[in-house]
Amino acid sequence: MSERIANHVARVFLAEKLKDTGEESFYGGPIYRMNVRDDEFVHFTYADRAQEILDSGKLLADPPYKKFGLAGVQAVSTVWGHYSSGVQVTHLKGGDKVAIVFQTPDVPDIGYPEEVIWKSDVRLVRPKVLHIFKGVKMLLRTPEKVPEGSVVQYK
Repeated sequence: MSERIANHVARVFLAEKLKDTGEESFYGGPIYRMNVRDDEFVHFTYADRAQEILDSGKLLADPPYKKFGLAGVQAVSTVWGHYSSGVQVTHLKGGDKVAIVFQTPDVPDIGYPEEVIWKSDVRLVRPKVLHIFKGVKMLLRTPEKVPEGSVVQYK
């Protein structure tokens, strides 16, 4: 089995772990629950930062370089997330960009279709650096489709 097919099968299996609570979020969509160990994430960054991130073994909530967006760490679920260039990659101006795909035992504070947020550092499990287009393609092909306004609460 090719690596691409194996990765897709793994994400489909993980999607079965996303549970609808029957509750509605503040944004009007459903609230789901999921164990963080059953998800996989993608974080977009510059290629020259990727090796530093791999060497440290974590994404830093307060990195030693200029950070964009919200405080904390942001990534997107490869199981149920949505690709949204305005949130995920437009802040990366110039330079080579990559996607870091990883799992983590660290429970996020909240998950939205366009980003999952942690307020503290995130330890990386089995991180891989991919070309940015491969990371985007993963988000365009997530096995689970959640509606806009959805929220995922992790445990």
